[in-house]
Amino acid sequence: EKTITQWNDELEGEVTITLRLTDDDRASDIESFCRAVARLAPHLKLMQEEGDSEDLPAIEVGDQAVVYHAVPSGTKLSPFLESIRRLSGAGSAGKDRPSPAGDGAFDRLKALEVPAFLRLFVAPNCPFCPVVTRQVVSLAAASPLVRVSVIDGTFFSEVAESEGVRSAPTLLLDSGFRWSGHLNLDEVIEAMTQ
Repeated sequence: EKTITQWNDELEGEVTITLRLTDDDRASDIESFCRAVARLAPHLKLMQEEGDSEDLPAIEVGDQAVVYHAVPSGTKLSPFLESIRRLSGAGSAGKDRPSPAGDGAFDRLKALEVPAFLRLFVAPNCPFCPVVTRQVVSLAAASPLVRVSVIDGTFFSEVAESEGVRSAPTLLLDSGFRWSGHLNLDEVIEAMTQ
């Protein structure tokens, strides 16, 4: 509660997220989380839409630049709140943590000609997942052609299983590239642009 309240106080305006509900039983957990955050953060506007029955329930941030198929509580809370601030442009200067990409790495994203779809699988008690989440969200913030889905592989175990994900964090780029554990952002950007 303290983290959410402090985050709200640092916002420089209203921010919006979209809760996309489906028939999936886990949608109620995601909805409860979003409503709890909205109660604690008056600057957060929560929109609700009905998703297709075959889709996973989701929290959409930044005009769908980042989509969370998760209940981003615990260690996932701070990266989630930072992504809202970063993608809405409502944060105070210097409040977002810098990304550890090398000089000019984000400039290379300007060469991106087609959309890049990243799927990041995280787990509730993963000590590395918050860092990797921040890194991957920074890519979506740097280019409108980058779309990120953050998926709790424990909560949506059938999705992790269907993708052969056995550890967290695991990042998938389209269907051809996979990284697990520590993430070299320069390498990911290179794969995206080549």
